[in-house]
Amino acid sequence: MYIPKLALKSIYKFILLGLPMTTYSPLKDKSIFHSPVEILKSSTYINYKLEDQDKDAIENYIKKYNNDFSLIPTRIASEKKGYYISINIYNCTSPLFTQISEYPVTRCEINTYVKNSKGEEGTLIMDYTSNFLSMDPVNVFKEKGNCNYYSVNNKYYLSADNKNFRFKGRFKRNDDKDIDIPLNPAIISHTDNCFYLNGIYDKLYYDSSLVKSSIRIPKVYTDIKFNFLGIEFDEIDSIFYFRDNLKFVGAIWQNLYDI
Repeated sequence: MYIPKLALKSIYKFILLGLPMTTYSPLKDKSIFHSPVEILKSSTYINYKLEDQDKDAIENYIKKYNNDFSLIPTRIASEKKGYYISINIYNCTSPLFTQISEYPVTRCEINTYVKNSKGEEGTLIMDYTSNFLSMDPVNVFKEKGNCNYYSVNNKYYLSADNKNFRFKGRFKRNDDKDIDIPLNPAIISHTDNCFYLNGIYDKLYYDSSLVKSSIRIPKVYTDIKFNFLGIEFDEIDSIFYFRDNLKFVGAIWQNLYDI
């Protein structure tokens, strides 16, 4: 159930009241909260190209919540454009999280790539789960769920699920043998705006840690299973991980006051 936009604005201002007034004055202006986030090494993407019937199912799901989005073709790890659904699972840290736990937060997002009626393009987070309490403009606060991403001797174990999706898999990171591929500029451009289903987005600012990052294709990955909205996705188009940490600053709910 969506929170009305007017209520979201009030909630947002209330949250900002807890921050230093020398930085934010939510009662006087339309302040947007900015927070640094560091995505830890081996952040992983698993990408599936959407067949026509799967694309239709994804579009129908999105339209239940918002008619303002349309899917756009993009390039992930190939030269040919296509419509994609992506799993992005990662561990991250932020000064905000230290209030919750001394350990990194694990998050798994189910993404696709869209534009809105204003022509703004970006990544659409269709669903997600995390191993800690999360905040987003759809649920405001979302309770922690089943989300795991850890490594043992460079073997990475991934799993996450909720009512809409189930995902699990394994891969081995081998810094001597895994293939380096250039980061497609489309991935960078789609990182700018991270939309939620109600049209509000987080604006991400990044540096050379992303622009000059190295992404790698693992030679060994096994037991990867993914089901979203009852659709079994069996044929992986690409899988890659970021070799090093990525540093961002996020403008949280950037367009809240514009819609």
